[in-house]
Amino acid sequence: MLSAIAAWEPKNDEGEKLKQTEGAYFAGNAERMRYGTFRKKGYQIASGVIESACKHVVGSRLDQAGMHWRQETAEAIVRLRAAVRSTPATDLRPYCGMAA
Repeated sequence: MLSAIAAWEPKNDEGEKLKQTEGAYFAGNAERMRYGTFRKKGYQIASGVIESACKHVVGSRLDQAGMHWRQETAEAIVRLRAAVRSTPATDLRPYCGMAA
């Protein structure tokens, strides 16, 4: 993609601005766009799958009847829930001293 953007010769100032903007975006995010590598490792790269998983992990713990949360305690619970569901285990010591 970067080669194609670099080779493109815009015909006007608007195109030149677009080339600069998109070139900077793709160059700055190249590390996160290694989709072939990610697929080979079995990672999910579609945002819908990830968003659904996050909604399920958060929703199954925070959206139960009668529950009300402050932002800081909700974030602590979400981190704990994600840590329990993740591999390898996350270091939870920073969250153990939080006030309820």
